[in-house]
Amino acid sequence: MATTTSSEGNGSKVEAIRYAESDKLGPLGTKRSILEDGIELRRMLVAEFQSAADAARDAASRVDKDAAAAVHDYRKALRRARAVLALAAGALPRSERRAILRALREARRALSPARDHAVVPDTVASVELDEVDRSTAATIISSTADSAPPQAEIKQLLAEGAARAAAQVEALEAS
Repeated sequence: MATTTSSEGNGSKVEAIRYAESDKLGPLGTKRSILEDGIELRRMLVAEFQSAADAARDAASRVDKDAAAAVHDYRKALRRARAVLALAAGALPRSERRAILRALREARRALSPARDHAVVPDTVASVELDEVDRSTAATIISSTADSAPPQAEIKQLLAEGAARAAAQVEALEAS
């Protein structure tokens, strides 16, 4: 409840203006929140999800130039899609939301080994280690280099994941 004071004549008068209990600040404008309009919320969700899927596809197309950057950008795009989905969770049925999350999670996890092989050398280089530990870490990194996924496999995983994300967008648009 808000109050206003008006001075009419010789005294002042206090009036109480009633607002809905959920509206503690009173009228702040006439613009409605997108969260109140389920159709508009779903449209925005699909648009943002489409943008994230496009970013994943773009990252997959750049794998030949720089595989590590492509994997990073791809995983970042899929994280963004998950965040959009979490923000608008109420706009989707639970089963649909779970299916989309599962597809995104699988797409991201498929590239975890590639990401790990790209990140570990830089991470170890940034950590302060004595000479013995640094030598041990270098030996481990060089011995695991043979187990790094080949670029053709990374390219295939990126393409499959981008296709999965695009399929989720189509499913969102269809429902």
